[in-house]
Amino acid sequence: MAGNNGGGATVGAKEQVAVGVIAMGVFTIFLPNAIVGIVEPDNAYITLWAMNVLGGIFTVLAGIAVWRLPEL
Repeated sequence: MAGNNGGGATVGAKEQVAVGVIAMGVFTIFLPNAIVGIVEPDNAYITLWAMNVLGGIFTVLAGIAVWRLPEL
């Protein structure tokens, strides 16, 4: 079992949260693609797609902001 010699950096809670939030944003962006074969694209689908992409972009940006946040 290898120990921590102080040579490498460790991943903290802040990085874990940031990566989780970014992953949620990516999943939100691609969520409407999962129902393309089930429903016929119409105005409601396009609105759903646009709102999910917009929300996903904001979520990814929030994850990046958390990652760049200085330690408190």
